[in-house]
Amino acid sequence: MNHYVAIVLWQAQHGDGAESLYSEEIHLLQASSLAQAEQQLHTRLTAQQTSYRNAAGEQVTWTVRQVLDIQPFLADATTDAVYCRHFRNWAAYQAFEPLLDGSL
Repeated sequence: MNHYVAIVLWQAQHGDGAESLYSEEIHLLQASSLAQAEQQLHTRLTAQQTSYRNAAGEQVTWTVRQVLDIQPFLADATTDAVYCRHFRNWAAYQAFEPLLDGSL
């Protein structure tokens, strides 16, 4: 069995049309192939989608917006990293990542 890492983007929509909230999750999967890992992830995510009423009585629905990436787990004897992705636009990353400036 091999380990895989999947990055999943979720979206929460409110029934009142309020601005969506997004969540990025990292999933660890154990499978014999990439295809099996993809199927396992699909089954897991389908079961996790949910809808409920929040404290204000508004309908909130969490759905998978997109599976951003799925790849073999990197950790082995040569690295401590478990996942790696690359980008070119530092300004876009700064605008996206609230933890860079300490705000959340």
